[in-house]
Amino acid sequence: MTAHITRLSGEDWQNWANKILAVHHGPTEYQQIPDHDRGDAGLEGYTLGNGYAYQAYGCEEPISTADRFEKQRDKMTKDIGKFIGNRPILTRIFGTVQINCADNSLGTIRSALRQQGNCRPCIKEDI
Repeated sequence: MTAHITRLSGEDWQNWANKILAVHHGPTEYQQIPDHDRGDAGLEGYTLGNGYAYQAYGCEEPISTADRFEKQRDKMTKDIGKFIGNRPILTRIFGTVQINCADNSLGTIRSALRQQGNCRPCIKEDI
């Protein structure tokens, strides 16, 4: 017997990612950023204790592997720009929480933030 699993994209993927992150980190640790209330500034959510920030993107299916790569790369590039450009909004959202880029594999984001001189006030300086 074969099961058919529908691929998620768009808002369905974002909702699924937020649920998984809440289960993984705990419902009081993971803070979802609603996109319908003043925008999410390019992020889906963040964690309070360790300062991890998350962005989820599910491109529309069907799509080739090469096209998926292009769309994911373009989305990440766009959202790095959002992250840098929306610093005042993100500072208000994060409050005293500082985002920790050192503990994840987002070297591209770390490099972009260093080049822009945008490691403060909402990004830990040890990145």
